[in-house]
Amino acid sequence: MAKRQVLFVCTGNYYRSRFAEALFNEKASEAHLEWRAVSRGLKLVASQHGISSLARRELMKRGVPKELCQGDPKGLTKDDLDKSDYIVFMDEAEHRPMLEKEFPTSDGRKIHYWHIGETWEMSPAKACQTMAGDIDELFRTFESANK
Repeated sequence: MAKRQVLFVCTGNYYRSRFAEALFNEKASEAHLEWRAVSRGLKLVASQHGISSLARRELMKRGVPKELCQGDPKGLTKDDLDKSDYIVFMDEAEHRPMLEKEFPTSDGRKIHYWHIGETWEMSPAKACQTMAGDIDELFRTFESANK
């Protein structure tokens, strides 16, 4: 069975979307779920490389292997939107206007919004805890769709 793709998108692809991608992929592997995650950013910051130390620390606490926490941030493209089966933008208030400006013809039927604010709005531990819960709910949605 071909794997389906979930796309996590935040602003810089440095913290929120990277955390979600790594945690989702670790859990999908453990559960033998036929989905894989990728992550992208709407507005990269040239000085940011790798993954946020906050995200890495929270992933390590959850037993996610460091090899899932590698690579530099990547910018969102139309191709990413087109080839993804399920798309999550991390914060609706922040990202909906950016999406509508940059990709006005994107398929809204596969786009979903979470409410994970930047680190100044929510502590990293709370944000990661919320994302982990949202990922668990996403798993339940995907697993029930496969029954």
